[in-house]
Amino acid sequence: MWWGLFNLRPHLSEEDELKEKKNQLIREIKEKKLRIKKLKQARKEQRAERFRSRMINLKARIERVNIEGLGKTKDSLVLDRLGALFKAETFQDIVQATKVVQNDLKNLGCFRLVDIYVDTIDKDKGDKDTGEENEKDINHKSYQVNIKVEEIGSVFINLGIVPGNQENEVSLAVRGGLNNLQGGGERIELERTTGLFKSKQTILSFYSPLHNISQESRVYMTLSESRNPLSDMPVNQVKKVLSAGARINTSRIRVSSRIGLEHYSTILDFSSLRTSNIHRWHPVSTRCGDQLIATLHNSFNINFQDSSLLPIHGFRSFISHTAGLLPWSSSILFHQFKFGFSALYPLLKSVSLSCSGFLTHTTNNTQQGYSNIQVPLSYISGSRSALVFRGADKPNLYAGDLTAAVVTAAIISKLPLLRDHSMLCKHTRVHGFITAHSHRNDGQLSIMRKDVNTYVGIGIIGKISDIGRFELNYTVPLYPGFGKPGFKFSFGSQFL
Repeated sequence: MWWGLFNLRPHLSEEDELKEKKNQLIREIKEKKLRIKKLKQARKEQRAERFRSRMINLKARIERVNIEGLGKTKDSLVLDRLGALFKAETFQDIVQATKVVQNDLKNLGCFRLVDIYVDTIDKDKGDKDTGEENEKDINHKSYQVNIKVEEIGSVFINLGIVPGNQENEVSLAVRGGLNNLQGGGERIELERTTGLFKSKQTILSFYSPLHNISQESRVYMTLSESRNPLSDMPVNQVKKVLSAGARINTSRIRVSSRIGLEHYSTILDFSSLRTSNIHRWHPVSTRCGDQLIATLHNSFNINFQDSSLLPIHGFRSFISHTAGLLPWSSSILFHQFKFGFSALYPLLKSVSLSCSGFLTHTTNNTQQGYSNIQVPLSYISGSRSALVFRGADKPNLYAGDLTAAVVTAAIISKLPLLRDHSMLCKHTRVHGFITAHSHRNDGQLSIMRKDVNTYVGIGIIGKISDIGRFELNYTVPLYPGFGKPGFKFSFGSQFL
């Protein structure tokens, strides 16, 4: 300690001095190597940056495009997507154009594989008579693009899991059909789904893409049949539909319109109404029987949310109108309007404020001769879905709602004490909410305060892959007479 106080060094032996000099020399060599390594890395980065800058500003153009692998697909359909290549003026433009063209070709629905290669063109640029070079050739380097495609198979079949036709139902789906029928991405498909709760559906569809509008736009025709018991109603329904329509899709907006002819066969399940060998009456019985109607449906959707099943921020909304008509005439039987929205605003990094609402209103034609025609049950039974209204179960004599409104406010957060990148944190959330529901069945749109059911609750929400969304909530009614506190599980793809 004394030599440290007076800045004196202890006496070192000759062997210790040699070791210290050796260690010092080793440290200096390591530091020198590190400096050399950093200098070489900096030079490489500078050289790469200079090369990148030169390539970005390098004058270039596409003079030739070679396409290999076309069979059934129309040549004109592919050529219409190559325009971006011939607009390129620099090498960077060529790189960006090839990415756009590759993505457009993949989205045609005709190809399983699309590969694009860019090569230089070797040719004599000198004029044969004068030996002078063309001024345009001096300023531009010529390239050719080689496109190799592999068309999708003509026949396809696949197996998957989809949300069922009923609440909390999962269905097994088998699809098969023919691809690229006329070389323009046309498709015919047969789908058969079987649900866990005995629902069944068969759909035969044909569609033709509208490539000039957007990649996801199409016109279509479908023939379908579904058999399933309606949720919380003592009925079994068979629905057969022949429809045709068009759908225009962009990245955020979807507009659709369709006309259809629908046949409903609704059968009352008397066994579920029997109590001590006595059959009770149910208001849904007035809507049973066979019914044939024509429909015209139009809808408009916008979606700016960051996820389709488990959003954290963004806004989405939809509005639709359905007119039910007497077949082979212009007489309108009913109108149905629907409007819904969902908005999420991030308060903190992992906490969002949510507000959502849903309104449906159905009006019957009160003219003489049409007043006794009932609206099909499938049109008036969605306002109390567990993923729309997170309150009590439906009443025992539930027969649908002609008019209904739902409003929900919630705070949504990631699960605490979990890493942001963990699988559980990515696919689940917790939320606290307050929700209110009101309904009327007299054709009036006004809402009575005494008919508003209000609940508060907490729960866990999450998604299962891209199949659907699930919720496990504990709800408490704010007013007596609207049910009891309890847990409620729900699963599906349609939610607020």
